[in-house]
Amino acid sequence: MKVSIIVPIYNVENEIRACLDSIFAQTYNDIEAILINDCSTDRSLEVVEQHCKTKPHNCDVIIMNHEHNKGASAARNTGINFATGDYLYFLDSDDSITPTCIESLARPLEQRRYDIVIGDFMKHGDRQLKWKLNIHDGEWSDSRSIFREHCHQNIYVLPFNKLCNTDFIKRNQLFFHEGVTHEDTLWSLGLALNASSLFVVNEKTYHYYIREVSITGSETMRDQVNAYVKLLPLMVSAINNSKHKNDKKSIYNYFDDILKARYKICLMSHLENEYRTLRSFDPRPAFWILKNGMLSWQYMRAHFHRLLPSSVVFKYIINITDRVYQIKESDWKDD
Repeated sequence: MKVSIIVPIYNVENEIRACLDSIFAQTYNDIEAILINDCSTDRSLEVVEQHCKTKPHNCDVIIMNHEHNKGASAARNTGINFATGDYLYFLDSDDSITPTCIESLARPLEQRRYDIVIGDFMKHGDRQLKWKLNIHDGEWSDSRSIFREHCHQNIYVLPFNKLCNTDFIKRNQLFFHEGVTHEDTLWSLGLALNASSLFVVNEKTYHYYIREVSITGSETMRDQVNAYVKLLPLMVSAINNSKHKNDKKSIYNYFDDILKARYKICLMSHLENEYRTLRSFDPRPAFWILKNGMLSWQYMRAHFHRLLPSSVVFKYIINITDRVYQIKESDWKDD
C-alpha cells in the first residue's frame, strides 16, 4: 500500500531540511513524497533539490512548481491530483514526523481500509492551542459518532497527521477551498460529514512547530473575522447538503464554538458590518440561545447579544459588551 506525503513549500529554506529528513527516515517502505514549490522567493527550491539527492531507495520524490503563488490550499490540491498513493498524508514544510509515523498509522489498514486514520501530535511553542485529539483509540465505524465528536472539537481540524483514503477524498471532492484563510476548518468539516469509518492511533507521531507572529490591531482582527464571513455560508451549505443535517444539537453546539470568538472580536473591535453578516448566516435559532442561557450564566454571558437586534447591540455596545468581554489572542487565534 503506497502512501503519498504531500508537502506545500513556500519560503522555508531554514526548516525544509528537517522536514525532508523526517520523511527520508520513515520505517515504512512504500512512500512517495510530493513536494509542491509554491513560487518560493528564497532558496527553498534549491535546498529541496540538493537535499533530495540523498533520498533513500524506499521513497520516491516528485518536485512540482507552481507558475505563480497560489497558497497552501492550492498546493495541497495539486498534490491530491498528482498523487498515486492509496492514502494521502499532509505534512507542513516547517514541521516534521517521527520515524515510525507512517508505519504506525498504516498498521490498522492491514485489517481494513478506513476512510481516515488519525494520530496525535506534539506541540512545540508557547501559544495555546484549543484543537486536540480527545477521543478513544481504535475503530470508529458510526458516521454519526464521528460527526458528533468533530462538532465537540474532539478531533483537531488541522489537516496534518491523518492518513486519508485517496478514493474517499476524490469521490467526495474533498479538496481544499482556495482563496480563503482558515480553510482547514472547512476541509475538516467535509471529512467529518462524509467519513463512515475512522481509526484513532493514540500515538504522537507529528511535531507541530508554532512559530508565533504577533497579531494586533482591529484591522487584523477584521481580516480574521472576514475569513469566517466567507467560510460560514460554505459550512452551512455543506451541512445542509449532508446526511447529518437533522442532527441539530450537534450542529448548534458546533457553531456555538465557531462563532463565539468571532462575535467577541466584532463586539470588542466595533465591527458592525462584519457582525451583521455573521448573524445573517448563523444557523442557531433564538430558542437555542435562550434555552442554554437559562441553564448557564456563562453561556448567556457569551451569547446574550444574539437575542437582541444588532442595532440595539451596537447602540449600547460600550455600556453592554465592554463590561462583559475581555478578549485575548488565544480566544480567536486557533489554527
